[in-house]
Amino acid sequence: MYALIVKQSKFSFELQHKPSLDSRVVTFAERFSDPIVLKNSRSLDWIESDLENVLWIAKFGNIN
Repeated sequence: MYALIVKQSKFSFELQHKPSLDSRVVTFAERFSDPIVLKNSRSLDWIESDLENVLWIAKFGNIN
């Protein structure tokens, strides 16, 4: 499972849980105006992302 912090608009960011990075399925979503608040809401090992509109990515749970 992956957690992503995604920029939705200029002042809106979303924490998403997805089974894979390329999945269109989002199993959890939470929005906030500050991406740092979303990032700090989960104790994960975040890495900066090169994907478009994705600020950070973290792996968690069972990963195949």
